[in-house]
Amino acid sequence: MRAGSNQTPRSGRCRARYPRVREICAELGLEVIPTNQRLRPGQTKAESVLHTLYEDHGEGHLVLLLRTLLETEGNSLHINDFVLRGLSDVMLAHPEWPQKGLAWLEAFDSIDLGQIRAQARASRGVLPQRYGVAAGLFRELANIFAAPPKAERPSPAKKLPRSVTRVAENRAKIELGRKLLALRERTPNNRKFGELVRTQFDIDAGRAAEAMRVCRLYGDRDEISSRMSWAGLLALSASTLPDDARIGLEGRITIGERISLRRIAEAQMKR
Repeated sequence: MRAGSNQTPRSGRCRARYPRVREICAELGLEVIPTNQRLRPGQTKAESVLHTLYEDHGEGHLVLLLRTLLETEGNSLHINDFVLRGLSDVMLAHPEWPQKGLAWLEAFDSIDLGQIRAQARASRGVLPQRYGVAAGLFRELANIFAAPPKAERPSPAKKLPRSVTRVAENRAKIELGRKLLALRERTPNNRKFGELVRTQFDIDAGRAAEAMRVCRLYGDRDEISSRMSWAGLLALSASTLPDDARIGLEGRITIGERISLRRIAEAQMKR
């Protein structure tokens, strides 16, 4: 500054014009120190850059920029001229990234800002450090925010409990038995009945006989057919099972007792 001049240095003009910058730094816990002191975490010497960013882009931009550096892992040591300007450039180029809120701060927890600074400093002969920092930050943030989402694997269809599917299967087979019984009543001739069963239902005589036998005994007894497997219904309706044994087993089934094929077989052997 020339002697006798009334002009104030730019940094002095900024401090006079934007006292809010110092207030923001104090509120966020950032200490502005002289340029001849050693920089420690939570400190900066780049006060003139802070005023410029405040003047050019407003308080909200400056506050988020400083919070990004002060509130994330290991980054409060890197609040210098090049980092402030480079980070500001990235925020302005991709405003959708800082708008992600907590995800934005979490991204910086995983970024090695010290390594980005070192690379920018090493290549300063071909690229100004500000742009080297911006390029490094863009590369890391793009890997986080611009990567295509992973395709979600479709959830496997939940299988219905066997107790539910068993009831539906038994009902379908009992309904088949009911149709076969109606056909048998209309067709007294055994040979003709067998032909109709094969052509209309595509089953053999043995399966037809089983379905009709179960239907006769348990077609209208859901308290039995809903609690037994088809194999259990076949064993329970077998002609080799004595009537008194069958009635006893049916009574146990209706009160909720689990009757196994082995117990039915033992009842048949006692005959």
